[in-house]
Parts: sequence; structure tokens; C-alpha cells
Amino acid sequence: MQNVEATAAASESQPPVIPSRVRASRRDSLRPTALVTAALSVILLGNVLWWAPTPAAAYAPVIPAWVIETLLLSLLSFAGQPRTSQVALTWLIYVLQPLGVANIALANSRMTPLFAGLAIASAGATLVLALALTLLAYRSEPTAPVERAPSRWSDFRMLMKFRIISLLLLTTLIPMYLANNGQWPPLWKVLLTLLGGTLAAGGANAINMYIDRDIDAVMSRTKRRPLPGNRLSGREVLGFGLGLSLLAFLVLLPVNLLTALLAEAGILYYVVIYTLWLKRSTVQNIVIGGAAGAIPPLVGWAAGANLDLWQATPIDWLPAVFLFAIVFYWTPPHFWALAIVRREDYARAGVPMLPVVKGEDETRRQIVLYSLLMIALTLMLVALGTVGMIYLVAALVLGSLFLYYALRMLRDHSHAAAWRLYKYSLLYLALLFVAMGVDRALIK
Repeated sequence: MQNVEATAAASESQPPVIPSRVRASRRDSLRPTALVTAALSVILLGNVLWWAPTPAAAYAPVIPAWVIETLLLSLLSFAGQPRTSQVALTWLIYVLQPLGVANIALANSRMTPLFAGLAIASAGATLVLALALTLLAYRSEPTAPVERAPSRWSDFRMLMKFRIISLLLLTTLIPMYLANNGQWPPLWKVLLTLLGGTLAAGGANAINMYIDRDIDAVMSRTKRRPLPGNRLSGREVLGFGLGLSLLAFLVLLPVNLLTALLAEAGILYYVVIYTLWLKRSTVQNIVIGGAAGAIPPLVGWAAGANLDLWQATPIDWLPAVFLFAIVFYWTPPHFWALAIVRREDYARAGVPMLPVVKGEDETRRQIVLYSLLMIALTLMLVALGTVGMIYLVAALVLGSLFLYYALRMLRDHSHAAAWRLYKYSLLYLALLFVAMGVDRALIK
């Protein structure tokens, strides 16, 4: 522990280097993302203007608006924020993301005059902001993100890990739609579920950072977090995490009791089972602990189906169980690919990750095995009748690419190959869940 403190103290003795703005490579430009976002927003507004006066069952002759907005939201979350150092562009992205959630919730709802007006206003605002985003992106010079001294606001945001939460929310949102027979639940229920899920995940992440503050100080990936950097106190971080966790329960309680309890169970599993027990004691930490990240589909299913805690039968949960299993088996290959890249970090911190204990070759073999199991599970949803042929084709294509990257790691032992699988795994899970929603929306 003294070595950890000495390392942290040494890092604090040197002021952080704040580089001036530097010219970025072409791939760092926000311009392609902004242009695609604007194009999707034009389609979105046209779709809503067609859709609003018609019954809820009538579809516009273009892809349904909520599918477009799901792709837009994912595009901004995964590709937008790391691409700019411009303050105005960053805030436009932050505003567009909740607008994307609003458009998803409003689309495919009963187009009463109130909801029709809200849908048109939301789609119009999305288009205006997307055009402003594109204009600013093309008028400004592409630059890499500038490292700034973090503010307290940014430190609390860092505790919540918003970029990870965006993927968790997608795996909550689509099961809500599937569980409600291909219709969106009431708008208030969608928004409360997403807000409660954000608070629950953010609370769990903050408590995890409090517990892991000692090992975070010696890992290059985590040493700039608020606690190792002495920018926040342990009491602040723990209080923040516990407060968010309690608030999540209160926000989700109006949805239904089961949804609120499942979210809290996810927090307890992540903090107690994974962080306090498994993470530092067994090489199977990610395998067993991955259940925590697989709970959001259960939360979404309970909210969408409005299941009663005391009356729900096992058959009511069967599709949700397979959604849980997909994320559960996705987690080991996703995280082990990152663990290979960060192997020295975990070894220095004394965390028994699979690459540290069993070696990288065994980890690569395990990644292939779990990838095969995950792909097989993705096909079971078709057998259950939850989704159809559109999803089946998408799952086979996406799964084949996942397996290609996993098998490539058996031949290519470079960290670049592991990093490619890690990055693709994020896109894979997002697109797989989007494919579920697209299939259910287009095949009634």
C-alpha cells in the first residue's frame, strides 16, 4: 500500500501537461459523423411529418423514425465525443443525445395531437441542431481533443462513465420495445426507465471507483481518475455513488417494483459480488461478474412487459433470459481483449485477470470459445419467435465478423489485433440490439 501511495504522490508532484491544440489526423475529424447525422435528421423529420397524422399502425415509406434515431444516438455516442476539442461542438453533441432518446420514445406511439406536436418539435429541433453541428464541424479545423485540467463537474461525470452507460441504455431500451409486443410503452415509463438505468449504472460505477482507488493509482488506464488524482475525497465519491443508487430506486419505483429491484440487484452484484469478492480473488472474475452488465435487458423487459413481482411465470421471462445470456457471454471476450492490451497494468496492480494468470495464448483460446457460445445464443431468439428473419441475417453477419476478429487473434498476437476485437465488440452489441428492434418494427 505504501508503494501505491508513493506512486500516486509522485504523479501528483508533477503538474499535468496541458498541450496546445494539435492538428488531428483525418480520422479524428467530426465532419463525416456530423454529415451523416444531418442526413439522418432530414429523413427523421420527413418521416415524422408523414407519420403524425396517421394511425399508430401506419408506417411511413422510409425506415421508421425510431430506428433512425437509435442509429443516430449510437453514432454520436461512440463516434462523436472523442472527435472534437471544440466546446460548441461538444455541447451540441450532448444536447442531441437526449433529443435522440426523446425521438425514440415519441415514435411509434399513438399520435394524439399532443404527441404528434411533441414528435414534430423534437424532430425539428434535432434537424436544426444537426445542421448547426455540421456547419461548425466544416467551418472549424479538425483537431484532436485537448487535455484540460478537469473541473469538479467533469470529475463527477467521470465517476459515472457515461460512454459505457450509453451502451447499457440501448440494451435496456430495445427489450422494453420487444416486451411490449413491438409497441413503445408510455413516454413517461420509457424516460423514467432510462433515467433510472443511468442513475443505477452511474452509482455502481462511482462506488466501484471508491473501492478500487488503491489499484487505480498504479494502472495507466485509471490513474487519472478523481480519487487517485486527489481531486475528490473518498467521502464525496462514496456519497455520490450511494446517493445515485438510492435515487435510481425512487425513480424506477413508479415504473414497477420489479424494475426498481432488478436495477438495485445489478448495483449490489457489481459492487459486492464482482468488485469486493471476485475481482481480486479469482481468474473467473469477469466470467461470473459479467452478470452485472447483463441485468439491463432484464430491467428493460420488466418495465416494458409491466411484469408483476409476485405473479410473473418463468415463461414470461424466457426471452429476457436469453437477452441476459447474450450479454453475459459477450462480456468475457469483450473484456479479455482489453485485458490483453492492459496486461501489464493488471499484473502491476495484482488483479488476477486471465491474461495475467493463464497467459495471452490461453486467453485467446477462451475468447474464441465464448464467442462461439455467444453467437449460438443470439440465434435462440429466432427459435423463440421473439424476432424473425431480418434479425437472423443480421445476427449471422455480425457474429461472423466477431468470430473472424476472435480467430484472427489466434494467428496475430499483436495488441492491435486484440484492440480491434475490443472496439468491434462494442459496435457488435449495439448493432445486434438495434437489429432486434428493426426486425420487430418491420415484421408485425
